[in-house]
Amino acid sequence: MEPPHEPGLSGLLSRQFKRFATSVAIRDDECHLSYAQLHAKALNLVYQIRCLQVQPEVPIGILSPRGINHVVSQIAVIYAGATCVPLDVNHPVQYLANLLRNLDISILLTDKANSHRLEAHGFSQIVVDHRSMLTLVCEELGYDVIDLQPSQYRSHIFHTSGSTGRPKPVQVLARGIINYCLNETFVPVHEGQQFGHLSNVTFDVSIMETLGSFLRGATAVVLDRDTVLDPARLVKRIREDKIDVLWQTPALLATTINAYPQAYITVDTLLTGGEVVTAQLARKVLIYGPPKRLLNLYGPTECTMFSTFHNISMDDVERGNISIGKPMDGYEVIVVNDNLDVLLHGEVGELVIGGKGVAGGYLSESKKPGNAFIQLGHFCPNQQVYRTGDLGRWNSAGLLEFVGRRDNQVKIRGHRIELEAVEAILMATGLVSAAAAVKIDVDSNSDAESILLACVVPISEDTNPLTIRQAYTKNAPYLMLPRLEVVGHLPLTNTHKIDRRKLVEQYSERIGQKRTSPLHEPLSPIQQIVADVFGSQMGPEDNFFVMGGSSLHAARLVSRVKEDLGVQLRIAMVYEHPTQLELVNLIESLRKGEVWTDKNETLWQPDLNLGKDMRPIPGDIVDWTTQSEGRVFLTRVTGFIGIFLLKELLLRSNVQRVACLVRATDELEAVKRILKALDLYGLRPSHMEKIWAIPGDFSKENLGLGGEVYDYFAEWASIIFHLGARVNWIEPYEAHRQANVLGLLNMIQFANTKRPKAIHYVSSTSVYGPTGLLTGATYIPEDENPEFHLAALKYDTGYTQSKSVAEVIAWNAIANGLAVTIHRPGFVLGHSETGIGNSEDFFSRVVPSCVGMGCYPALSEHRDAFVSVDFVVLALLHIASSEKFFGRAYNLVEPHGDAMISLSEIFEGISAALPACSLIEVPYGDWVGKCQSRTYAKTQHPLKPLMPMLEETVLDNKTRWELQARMPVVGTESLRNALRASPNLLCFPTIRTLLPKYIRHWLEMAQGVTYNKKPLENGQCSPEMKERRSNYIENIGRQGQMGLDL
Repeated sequence: MEPPHEPGLSGLLSRQFKRFATSVAIRDDECHLSYAQLHAKALNLVYQIRCLQVQPEVPIGILSPRGINHVVSQIAVIYAGATCVPLDVNHPVQYLANLLRNLDISILLTDKANSHRLEAHGFSQIVVDHRSMLTLVCEELGYDVIDLQPSQYRSHIFHTSGSTGRPKPVQVLARGIINYCLNETFVPVHEGQQFGHLSNVTFDVSIMETLGSFLRGATAVVLDRDTVLDPARLVKRIREDKIDVLWQTPALLATTINAYPQAYITVDTLLTGGEVVTAQLARKVLIYGPPKRLLNLYGPTECTMFSTFHNISMDDVERGNISIGKPMDGYEVIVVNDNLDVLLHGEVGELVIGGKGVAGGYLSESKKPGNAFIQLGHFCPNQQVYRTGDLGRWNSAGLLEFVGRRDNQVKIRGHRIELEAVEAILMATGLVSAAAAVKIDVDSNSDAESILLACVVPISEDTNPLTIRQAYTKNAPYLMLPRLEVVGHLPLTNTHKIDRRKLVEQYSERIGQKRTSPLHEPLSPIQQIVADVFGSQMGPEDNFFVMGGSSLHAARLVSRVKEDLGVQLRIAMVYEHPTQLELVNLIESLRKGEVWTDKNETLWQPDLNLGKDMRPIPGDIVDWTTQSEGRVFLTRVTGFIGIFLLKELLLRSNVQRVACLVRATDELEAVKRILKALDLYGLRPSHMEKIWAIPGDFSKENLGLGGEVYDYFAEWASIIFHLGARVNWIEPYEAHRQANVLGLLNMIQFANTKRPKAIHYVSSTSVYGPTGLLTGATYIPEDENPEFHLAALKYDTGYTQSKSVAEVIAWNAIANGLAVTIHRPGFVLGHSETGIGNSEDFFSRVVPSCVGMGCYPALSEHRDAFVSVDFVVLALLHIASSEKFFGRAYNLVEPHGDAMISLSEIFEGISAALPACSLIEVPYGDWVGKCQSRTYAKTQHPLKPLMPMLEETVLDNKTRWELQARMPVVGTESLRNALRASPNLLCFPTIRTLLPKYIRHWLEMAQGVTYNKKPLENGQCSPEMKERRSNYIENIGRQGQMGLDL
């Protein structure tokens, strides 16, 4: 006698059919069957199947649409111990015939409507019509159920398209269906509930809607294709049939919810997945008429329907990322790198799934190279696991996040782009109801680059591509800006997912129809300008920045348009109208006298509220000066102030280590960037072993470190100095937002994670913009919030706007009790001993250029609060040494006397220092003209990055630099109070006494002498120092890791 075993899929189904005999098992809009009737009809069909002498697991094709006939057929095949192969009735006959032959199928179950389609192909057909079948089961007829072991029985074969488009037959095992439908952690449907059956029968989700319902004692409600695709009809059926549980793909969900926001208000459980669920879509569902539960499901067909689930809440929506949750019972998930090593939490890698749901592989492909079904010794040993090809990571909450498809990572002009990220950003605008991004490959014989295309369905008829593009660019780098195509709807596959291949075909057809003009047609003026500036022709709708353009290209474009067409554009106009078509329309409107409105203010105004929801975590602020602490976390160490701050920190005995966050691919590259900055300014610090170079990016989530590493440093750090910023004098606010605004927000959150730490944020006295000239302000105290000077801010650069908004966020955090301190250096000129300054700053570009031209601009009302870099560093560290100074703002300028020096005084000092000639003061316009003739004649010129700011008029025919006149005096009361215990700083050499050193440095730059790299310590760099630096790099290279003990 064979040992008893747990019932398989057949046994479980038949047991449920007897248990709920009188309950309704399935119904459509015409009739219904009870559990007993469904069982009886299936057994009658089993008898017909047995007459064909079927063997266990023989594949049997089922060609009928979703409905009662199809369900009866599937149950009969399972009862007979054979394998169900669901077929799509919408596929062509030849396609179906080929599919069946590839599986060696000889038996076909079909309905009357499709019985003629494959008659000529020699299959043994059984026509299934549940209405003509017996409903009385007679045990004496010998009807029985073959109940095979669930771990061995292949109950279904589903076809997936795969990356090549060739259907792959996935062997789904009964054990996976049982594990999924009777899962203890995931229970989508309960006894007596109505489960909408709307999935295509070739989609594995249809098993959940039918067999899953029967195994739970629920009713499957059949919804036809026309109902599913028509929101009005679908909502009507949901109400009339009192449907409790429903599955919809995000694409179908978006179509329905946009037409009927309260479509699901009567639903108990709404299931979605199969594609990315955006926060915007989830918000609409949860706000307007939410079901009791909204579940996000994830899992490929190769793992039997779904492997993970997550109950979506408004907290997920507010975080902006919808997790795919945790594995269901019987499943395990790991994240691996290319070598199949398990990654740490927070690191992105490929998702690998193991457990009861893993299918039996692809039919006849088990030994093919590159098979996704593999065995791993360190994960589910002695079992087959599945490489999904999906990228994901574990977040800090222990939940899985879907990042994208490995094969959805495309390369455009050498830059890697995640298509899912493009779609997510488009959806985040709130202006589209659906979006799909694809890569369009051009003719291989052409020199043109591939195109990033995004097809979008606008939320309303009033929404145009320009509006969508402008909203998109707020959160997206310009290299990810796609060519937009507005469509009425996105094509769907038979499984209700977006059909991306069809999108590519449709776009290619549209482009082919447009190309009717001869290639030798002469270029229009704007086409010629674009071709000259960018080095190649572009299509009328090609985005300048997508095609590799930069801020300098934009500046040159503005200049050429003025020269050739006589129209004065602004840089911001090019960013808002970045295609030839848009630019032509803009120029025409300007010629007609229409007024252009800068949209920048509408972009940064909402960001002023960021940080208001932050609350300090419990605990005392860490005293970083104690011997048990002394662990410093520093950003922008490679910047001018940052590298001098690092040098000073290394000299302090109470500093144990300095973790330097550097944008780099690995630790070795980060170290080399730090050493390069030290060499640039002739710094030879001791105690370099304290430097800990950390590759990361403060503008990214978790600082680009990954979850576990992020948590480690959040616990490790004693204090944070945040100096990081993106600096560009041309680009608008949105280009600086990610780094300067959201970056500060990330750093404050970092300081408020694990244990409360003080964060010292380096801002600037320029955050108030041209307020002196525009608002009449003459004095600004240290605790003055830039929010009170917004009227002037809109006329400043995008960089200044971003720094101002960032400081407002810092004040928001201070108001909520977080240990944030703001430090505003004046204009940092250089070191008080050597005069060496920042070669990339404004004056290091302007002054040598003026010396070369022999003149300087007449700006008599211009002045600034200048300061030396070593004073800034020493004052910053003194203030940071005591908690009593926290939570305020300090203007790091000369604490006593007038720190303001006029532009005229500087250039008069330079003239006096010149041995043979003096500089001439000329009208500002004449000076700009001289600058233009020199900068545009040379590929590299110090003033080139500044020219838009110097020549572009923004108010009353004045440029941004001209508007900086009458800068108010900034207060130093808090600074003086903090420095009372440090008389050396209170009596620091004044800028006027140091000015000759800085002038000497500028003149050396004008003569082509970069720096006198004399070290600041006594003596030259010793051989021992050189050897120590070399060994430091070699050690990092050998380790290749940060060496965290996690």
